[in-house]
Amino acid sequence: MSVRICSSRHGVLYLDIRYGKGLRTRQSTKLKDTLKNRKLLEENTIPIILVQIMNGEYNPKASKTIAPKILKEYGYLSLKRHRNNRRVHVHDDYVRHFETKIVPYFGNYLVQNISAMDLLDWQLDFLATYKASSVKKYRTVFNGILEDACKEVVIMVKN
Repeated sequence: MSVRICSSRHGVLYLDIRYGKGLRTRQSTKLKDTLKNRKLLEENTIPIILVQIMNGEYNPKASKTIAPKILKEYGYLSLKRHRNNRRVHVHDDYVRHFETKIVPYFGNYLVQNISAMDLLDWQLDFLATYKASSVKKYRTVFNGILEDACKEVVIMVKN
């Protein structure tokens, strides 16, 4: 069981993943080969993959691209996935709340780096200017995105 960072001839980083009983796969991160991207993979993506392998949950066919996800990208993906579960006007409100209240504060954060204290600080900032019922709506949108991230093991819940 191991995960190594490799570079292709085109300057794109790949992960060489060995799992199970001698199985091996190479998966693209679609990230350019830079020191910053290598560090990002070492600190954020590789530990998640190693935990999945140790728990027997690693599935190489689940995704051919492995890359750390920033909240802005992941949030739009999560909202899109649940679009059919909501009425059109509710979905539009969720997207508007996401774009105006969440992205300005957390847009460039890696999803797995958002801590409970970050969420609490964000919520307290809004409580100073908005009603509690409004903040609860924004938090509902955020919680849905973070629940998807937990299900997809983009972030791990710590007990």
